[in-house]
Amino acid sequence: MARVGVGLSSLAVSICLFGGTADCQVRGRLAFESFQATARGLDYNNPMEKPVRRARVLLVDAASETILAETVTGNDGSFSFSQSGSGAKLVVLAQTLDPAIRVEDNTDNNLTWAAESPPLQGSENINLLIPSGWNGSAYSEARVSGPFAILDAVMDRPRRFATLAPSPFLRSASTGVPTTGPRQATSRTAR
Repeated sequence: MARVGVGLSSLAVSICLFGGTADCQVRGRLAFESFQATARGLDYNNPMEKPVRRARVLLVDAASETILAETVTGNDGSFSFSQSGSGAKLVVLAQTLDPAIRVEDNTDNNLTWAAESPPLQGSENINLLIPSGWNGSAYSEARVSGPFAILDAVMDRPRRFATLAPSPFLRSASTGVPTTGPRQATSRTAR
């Protein structure tokens, strides 16, 4: 998996007391740095934080790389795990499950792009900002937020296309017979 470290915008640590699960949680919000497109290109003078919506988040043992737990972010980028993160790290995948989209690295065996946190200390509230790599005048570090910007831009598109006109190539799994024929788009601009 292609992984690149990311910076933390804030980190608050609490301690799991007496092994109680109510206090043993890793939770927070994930966002990526983005720039507004203008008629002259990207507006690098006004970076924005956009939520990492509906993305897969893994809690991974930092030493063994074993996946301990998995969740999906909300539309506001929020996530939570009901266990301690001690000795673990977060791996945020540029992938959604509904709709099923993943941003792949075509230079590295089509692995899913991801960002990861530094090792966690225990039960934490984490607000993680995935950086763009822009230093104010040029890209000086990895453009980690790029795959998340792509994911954000395309994640709502499959539903829009599916409601416009179902594919004439859908076939029944049991009979192989087409299940829908071609349909005309209902938009006034489509002909």
